Amino acid sequence: MKKWTMILGASTAALVASIAYPVYAHCGKCAGDAKEFCDAMAGGKVTLAAAIATAEKEAKGTAFAVMPEKEKDGKMELDIYVMTAEGKMVEVDIDAKTGKMLEMEEKKSLDFSIHEK
Repeated sequence: MKKWTMILGASTAALVASIAYPVYAHCGKCAGDAKEFCDAMAGGKVTLAAAIATAEKEAKGTAFAVMPEKEKDGKMELDIYVMTAEGKMVEVDIDAKTGKMLEMEEKKSLDFSIHEK
């Protein structure tokens, strides 16, 4: 079972890297950010599946959206949106390199703005 979990995790990471880069890279700035994000995921010990599992466990709900985000300090994060059993939407920030939860906050709407205003 562990072998299949590792294979699935590696396959998920490869799939995310192959999809995230072209989809997220709609402009020159985003292309650079997407490459950094993929490098952070590849260099870290976390997979997208593991990050989602952490967010679901911490928020006690079901993940329904993920948005990669580069913070002002250069840290790459995954903003994972989770619907709790109580019907609340929360954003769980996961460090893309370590897989650790950084912050969790309730949201009233999705915030998928690509560039800061």
